[in-house]
Amino acid sequence: MKKIITKSLLLLGIALQGGAMLLAGNEVCRVGFQFQISHLPAWGASQPVVTSIAPFGPADRSGLRVGDIIESIDGVPTLNLTGKQIHQLLHTRQAQHILQISNFGRQKKTYLLGRDCKLAHSVTERELAELFALYSLEDASSQRIAYPFTYQQASTFRLDQVRTFAFAPSSPATQGIDQALNILIRKALVATGLEESHDSPDLLISTYYQLSPVEPTAKPSDEMPFGWRYDPQHRDLKPLPVLPSQSPLATYKLSLGIVAQNPQTQKAVWSCEANESLGADMSIPEYAAYSIPIMLQGFPLAPNTLAPSWTFQTLRYHYTGLVYDKATLRRVIDVEYGSPAMSAGILPGDIIKSINGIELDHPSLDDLLTAYYTFAERSEKYRDKDLPAMHVPMANLQSRYWAPRHYDAIATMLLRDRSDAAFSYLFSFRPYINPERLDVLVFEVERRGEVYRVPIRPEKRDESTIIPN
Repeated sequence: MKKIITKSLLLLGIALQGGAMLLAGNEVCRVGFQFQISHLPAWGASQPVVTSIAPFGPADRSGLRVGDIIESIDGVPTLNLTGKQIHQLLHTRQAQHILQISNFGRQKKTYLLGRDCKLAHSVTERELAELFALYSLEDASSQRIAYPFTYQQASTFRLDQVRTFAFAPSSPATQGIDQALNILIRKALVATGLEESHDSPDLLISTYYQLSPVEPTAKPSDEMPFGWRYDPQHRDLKPLPVLPSQSPLATYKLSLGIVAQNPQTQKAVWSCEANESLGADMSIPEYAAYSIPIMLQGFPLAPNTLAPSWTFQTLRYHYTGLVYDKATLRRVIDVEYGSPAMSAGILPGDIIKSINGIELDHPSLDDLLTAYYTFAERSEKYRDKDLPAMHVPMANLQSRYWAPRHYDAIATMLLRDRSDAAFSYLFSFRPYINPERLDVLVFEVERRGEVYRVPIRPEKRDESTIIPN
């Protein structure tokens, strides 16, 4: 890890300059969503379509949803504009943008989109959670996962005219499984804005599936092979017995398909099929619980690739609303309005002496990060070597989750070492950070030569997102 520290510090410095956000004067702003120009005549052809939304960001607050077609921005039609031109329209210096949006049941509705701005030389707790991810990769990591999905979409059927759906009848032999799958499909489709209706529905939804044992062509190892899959229920990544399609260790083959038909013609207008190799048995409903919500990430805008993949960004942290000085994280530059820190009485200009008894005694960000990476090196032995590595945000590093059997040792190390682990408070809902499960953070604050102890009850924020690649 030592060989990577210098490069990582450089990358961290670049990331804290604001990334892809707008740098306007001495401010950095974001709108909180990503988009792609649609390639499909059936959904927003040659217009920007929202593909991911950052929780707690401006787009989330405005009511935008994934799948929204942006018809115009501040009165400028978006048809046939390039991605760069769309980006320029969204990042002018005006405080709000007026968006005209179409989606299922929302034809050309108007939304006000604000911006979140901060001083260019400041750092938010959201950024710090990614910066200090090695304290808890369980809560701050990212993973790109390719899924064995095949999409088909009719080019002539106008999905943007669809309002309702219904499920095709089930046979008595498959009714139990069908109902389990339909619950997952119904939840995803309703979230897009569609309504279930049995009175002349616009779409008829059906599923098919098969699970078959196969003879492995290689001798299984003592440890079951697996791959990462996203768990929609817990918004987390889980290891499942999924293998590459041609793996010689496969003991089962599984296929699962979802089909949306035009009830008038009985022709498929959208479909997705998963074909999976498994290293151990999984029931169809169990596999579907992990896969159907991701399959329907490609509805109504199906991925334009034979190997669709998504990046799953996990980001959970304790939010107080403090915004720190990037040059020295001891100084508070701003306190977000209505935040726990504002309610507690912390003010811009305050100097943070310690957090939960851990002193902030490093004079610069570089010194603090060097100490942080020293902790990371010394604690590497406590990682779970049986799990695959995860990507560390804002750094050229990969690492693993903590091994649960070492939680006590990690907590002891954080308390004992003078590695300046004060910003581990961002993950203090975890037992390896906060073994006593205290729900209040104590900040020691210096103001005009006086030192105060300020208790803050933080909010646990989950800003995990799914981003199509």
